[in-house]
Amino acid sequence: EETSWTLTNTCTGDEVWTLERKDYTEKNKEYTETKCFEPSKYTFEIRDSWGDGICCDYGEGKYEVMYDGEVVFSGGEFEDSTSETFGESCGPPPTKSPSTPPTNTPSNGPTISPTSFPTSTPTNSPTTSPTTLAPTNAPTLPPTNAP
Repeated sequence: EETSWTLTNTCTGDEVWTLERKDYTEKNKEYTETKCFEPSKYTFEIRDSWGDGICCDYGEGKYEVMYDGEVVFSGGEFEDSTSETFGESCGPPPTKSPSTPPTNTPSNGPTISPTSFPTSTPTNSPTTSPTTLAPTNAPTLPPTNAP
């Protein structure tokens, strides 16, 4: 009843699993706790409210922490508490993939013009300069009355 522990994600600072003193009530009983977590860096802290650890003075208690199928540390002889850090490093989070895929590559060079190129210089004028006589300064006859 005097032992408790906490598992903290060191990268985020979040306590991800805690067992309190009330969870361990029987003497001379082996308790096994199993839980899976995402790869990260963790700190395991075990505490003893009497300050005598879980080994040696009043029995042969021990703890063992496994990560990725391997024992990363174990113990039992401590006073008020002890802690160990283990796991992956706290690197930058992976980047997210682009929200839309990139476009296709551009077409090769400019495309063909939609119309043919203009003709060469303009053709000769269709007629020669003015076809009527030049205006005169003399007045014209006034209009006549209707018949």
